[in-house]
Amino acid sequence: MHTLTRPLILLCSLTLLAAVGCVQQTPAQTQADIDQAAARGARDAVTAREESDRRIDDAQRGPPRKEEDVSHAPAASDR
Repeated sequence: MHTLTRPLILLCSLTLLAAVGCVQQTPAQTQADIDQAAARGARDAVTAREESDRRIDDAQRGPPRKEEDVSHAPAASDR
């Protein structure tokens, strides 16, 4: 009898979870979810674009500074 209890409890639990997951939304609720996801995606895209622009700016500014350091190194050693 104990061997059937656990599988039966598991089966009932999974059935209840499946029933809860199948609750239908109204079209208005679905559209609201879509609008929220679109807004979140737009914010994420803007954030990613700003981050990539910042990294590009940093990368473009980086090499000239190092080249200046290299060009000043021989002058400092000549002194």
